[in-house]
Amino acid sequence: MTTQYFLWDEVDSNIIEEYDDSFDRTVEYTQEPGMYGGILSQHRNGATSFYHTDALGSTVALTDESENVTDTYESDAWGNEISHSGTSENPFRWNGQAGYYYDEQSGDYYVRQRVYQPTVARWKSADPLQISSLAVNVYIYVENRPPIWIDPSGLQAQDKPFSVDIRATFEDLDNKKCGDFAQIGWIFRIKGGAKFEGYFIQKVDISCAINDCNDCNKAPQKYSFYEVFRVGENGKMTDIDEVTVIAGKNFVITDQARGAAINNKCGEYVAKGEVRFFLRTEQTAIVDNWAKRGKYGKGMCQTSVGDLPSNANPPAWWNNDQSVNLFASASRSFSIKWNCCPCVSEKPDIDASPRQQTGTNQD
Repeated sequence: MTTQYFLWDEVDSNIIEEYDDSFDRTVEYTQEPGMYGGILSQHRNGATSFYHTDALGSTVALTDESENVTDTYESDAWGNEISHSGTSENPFRWNGQAGYYYDEQSGDYYVRQRVYQPTVARWKSADPLQISSLAVNVYIYVENRPPIWIDPSGLQAQDKPFSVDIRATFEDLDNKKCGDFAQIGWIFRIKGGAKFEGYFIQKVDISCAINDCNDCNKAPQKYSFYEVFRVGENGKMTDIDEVTVIAGKNFVITDQARGAAINNKCGEYVAKGEVRFFLRTEQTAIVDNWAKRGKYGKGMCQTSVGDLPSNANPPAWWNNDQSVNLFASASRSFSIKWNCCPCVSEKPDIDASPRQQTGTNQD
């Protein structure tokens, strides 16, 4: 058996070259500077292979210099290989972009300070930073959050640099009077450039009252519903039963809220939304049967989800530990309160978040 020797860089402890028993260089890796791993390509036996990764940073394919796919890889959430095609030598597979080095003989991953064993989903040695702190489990891997967390140092779990945010694209909220509509539009955006699939689920909390002028103190009614955005390539929404992939750079879907200050009435309309993106797993795939198109969400004050799949109740795992499948979350709100009764006609109180800070659309 040939013994391998490695040359590590001095900054991020990345393997940048491999040598054989004669100390002849056999492999050279190119990587993004200033980050753990960041593997881009390998040059081995006179041929160059280029890495293609998913949202987590796991290698899903290798291509040659002519852009032909030579190898494909699929692993489960814990790094156990499910399938592999091709014959290229490649130690950077599951979490390969972060520099996880796969040993084909043992099936383990060398991750700088420690060795990770995917068959039992644990480190093979205790965390040296927590041994003296009486930590409950010093062998646990990324707090059991492998679909969204990595540990490129072997010492400190961290989430991937992807996120969900909400931006206002337009607003018509100011200088309103009784009888006027106020409205705002948002985009829900996944920031990141990898491919993954899943569900945007928005919990919408409504507080609503349209009261006669002789009963302005009547308490508003409150209810909640959950709506689902399944999204496809190039920003097109798809049917709930289609398997879709978010592809490309920043991916967005649109949402909006509107309400009117009704003449000769007093009341309020408050709609708060919390949007979460869940990776599609065996657990979250129940959304396909849980959400019914256009059935729920229709309520007081002409609230409607349109043709979106929705449900009056949360999915079973919504309030449970989200560590396995929750990718990211963000919140938005819209409210309009008014008293447009005769001899009163107070200026409507309107607010929304997030709001545009300028008159131009935000990116």
